Amino acid sequence: MRVRRLGPGDAAAAAEIEAAAMPGPWTPAQTAAELAHPACRGFGAERDGRLLGFALFRLLAPECELMRIAVAPAERRRGIAARLLRLAWEELADAGCATCFLEVRAGATPALALYVAQGFTRDGLRKNYYDNPVEDALLFHKNLLPKQGDSHEKPA
Repeated sequence: MRVRRLGPGDAAAAAEIEAAAMPGPWTPAQTAAELAHPACRGFGAERDGRLLGFALFRLLAPECELMRIAVAPAERRRGIAARLLRLAWEELADAGCATCFLEVRAGATPALALYVAQGFTRDGLRKNYYDNPVEDALLFHKNLLPKQGDSHEKPA
């Protein structure tokens, strides 16, 4: 499996994965428009030329937002989403993003576990934010850069 940047030509495959993976998916046209946007960073995991999963971010440094992430149902529980995010954190930080935000369905238990494992902190709630079905959105953020004064070096 390899992870690579996505472009507008990947929209149909990404939209197909999303349609199989979650309620309220974007259409191929919406996905293509996002991938064509200059502030979008898309990452895809593929094997043998087939897209297995993807993550789309919108950048407005020093912030970014995880817009979409999905893994094909047959490929879940193999670490694909975590690998996509680990690569993204490095590239997004290099692009000047200090914080990543996201919103997620309150009932999306696997996604919530992934985000907590990736170091996201819950910030709030939007009541009845989603439709089809109606559900609350939980708001999260993750710091991508160490805060000033933080160091990963051991003291002398």
